[in-house]
Amino acid sequence: MNEPHSRRSTLKQATDHLHRELDGIASGYELRDADHYAAFLEASAGPLIALERVLESAGVAQLLPDWSERRRADLLLDDLRRLGRQATPPVLRRASPSPSEMFGVLYVLEGSRLGARWLYARVCSSPDAKVSEARSYLAAHNPSLWRSFLEILESSPHATDAQGMISGARYAFVLFQRSLVTFAPEIPKGNSVTPAYAGVHPDPRHGLPRARE
Repeated sequence: MNEPHSRRSTLKQATDHLHRELDGIASGYELRDADHYAAFLEASAGPLIALERVLESAGVAQLLPDWSERRRADLLLDDLRRLGRQATPPVLRRASPSPSEMFGVLYVLEGSRLGARWLYARVCSSPDAKVSEARSYLAAHNPSLWRSFLEILESSPHATDAQGMISGARYAFVLFQRSLVTFAPEIPKGNSVTPAYAGVHPDPRHGLPRARE
């Protein structure tokens, strides 16, 4: 389901650079190390929890009837508790996002399950029991959820505003980038996150802005 004019391909083309930069930042975390892994979970928790709250307040269950199976905040919080850490999600000051913006955010959240498969394998290989036992969040990488999301994305009458979807996706990527930079024990040399911020509102507290042209 990656046809040239599909909604998925539109989002991928508009955000691929942000995705690559996010992966570059995340590569600075050694997930088999307890401190690095805890920092990674803290960095992931802030944006994830905040975005899930925004989506739920805007009625995401009307777009995804199986939303209760998809939300991962509780899993992430449980892993953090096992590691003696806690989450500090930002407060996103915004009225309800549009359905198209919500689909953009969901594209990022649901797509993160694909990468979680590889991260999960890394965590499971840790010699530290604290790390290998705190893996509920990364274990939630059922590929069928991604496939079913794409089916809904392509068919939903609420995902027709391409610019709205792109804005939501870009915003979600930037939230995760900034959080991962903040908590990163080490960022790989030569990796710059500055270009990722060029097309979105400089202050994420203001919600899901339209991308600048």
